[in-house]
Amino acid sequence: MEVVHRDDVGPEMLSKWTAIGEETTLAMQEHCMRFVTPISEAVEYEWGLLEGTGGYIGFGGKRLMLTNEHVLEDWRTKQFCHQFHGCDDVFKLGDPLALEKHPVDAAICEIQDEVWRMRTHAAEVVPPERIAAKHRPATGELLFFTGYPEKRSKSFHKLLVSRATRLVTQELPGPPIPGLHSNYFSLIYNPEKARSVDPANAISLSDPHGLSGSLVWNTRRVECGRQNRPWSPELAQVTGMLCRWDSSTSTLIAVRIEVILDFLKRRAT
Repeated sequence: MEVVHRDDVGPEMLSKWTAIGEETTLAMQEHCMRFVTPISEAVEYEWGLLEGTGGYIGFGGKRLMLTNEHVLEDWRTKQFCHQFHGCDDVFKLGDPLALEKHPVDAAICEIQDEVWRMRTHAAEVVPPERIAAKHRPATGELLFFTGYPEKRSKSFHKLLVSRATRLVTQELPGPPIPGLHSNYFSLIYNPEKARSVDPANAISLSDPHGLSGSLVWNTRRVECGRQNRPWSPELAQVTGMLCRWDSSTSTLIAVRIEVILDFLKRRAT
């Protein structure tokens, strides 16, 4: 599979890349919803001021919810909650097991068995073998994330309705953004150039605030294409976690997976 910028190819190659992108998006969005949760703040008589996104992962024999430190930094004064995929109920998060500020910007909470099994749901944890050892995708690789922006979240009495943004994108080509810490990489997030995989119900990319804590997946679609191997979403691996928006470059900044793994090894074992 040849890797070139979509703006530099002819109609035939552009059509091919568009089809690959749409197919990958549809497969990944169905596959990855089970691993994510909106994170909300409980306020009096309501469940539902969205604060960010979390991902359920397995590590060191524990079931953890991973997100950014800046999402949970006010845990002493706010009651944070999470929600399992396929379940309308909202569950309180316990005290964080560990938090670490920039340039790691990561936090974890342990999800106990009694909470996990309290209601029927379709949530799953990302198993350790699907967490990459290092952020090292193939050149031009398709990366994917799903998360919960504030603009697509509404709270009602005892109910939080959050609609996910699910996007296949790529790492920002060329040199890193000036001043960006080496712990991070950048993803293209350009609402003007985004395409919906469902044109009949197309929704523009929203302001990305709330996507912090979303797991970033290396789909490995380009890698498999180069090796002439069949691809499926089960081959994708977590390669990072979103942490902030850089509006000046239309990019989302993500923590590299090796930084997260170092944090987990130090703080979750």
